[in-house]
Amino acid sequence: MYREPGPAPHLILAQDNIVRAFRPDNGEVMWDVRLSGSGVPRLHIEGGHVYVIRGAMVFAIDYASGDQLWNTIIPGGGYGAPTTSVHERRVYVCHGSSLTALDTSTGNILWQTQIGVHRESCALGFPSNVTQSDDHGRS
Repeated sequence: MYREPGPAPHLILAQDNIVRAFRPDNGEVMWDVRLSGSGVPRLHIEGGHVYVIRGAMVFAIDYASGDQLWNTIIPGGGYGAPTTSVHERRVYVCHGSSLTALDTSTGNILWQTQIGVHRESCALGFPSNVTQSDDHGRS
């Protein structure tokens, strides 16, 4: 995954239903957000946003302020370890047996396609931006 310039860096923690930003120099909590849904949270930070997936729910949080921008339920989601990739104003989520594209600004589902039988993990990639989760939730 590549890094891009952005606001002053925060260390982002996603655990259970909490997403929290810390100052890396002193551990001060900058903001925290409580999320609905269930499951192990998956985290992706890009373009000034923090994207979190819990079960079938996708959340977008403003990186600098911690404001929750939107949340979307992915139809048929909630199984296995989801993989996310962000590219050209779209959030792509590989989840179970489907691949879904969401608009980064609104969270609206742009399209969804079935990718075959249910799998616990998948990989997504664009040049210089490849992500993969395994069935244990590691990426």
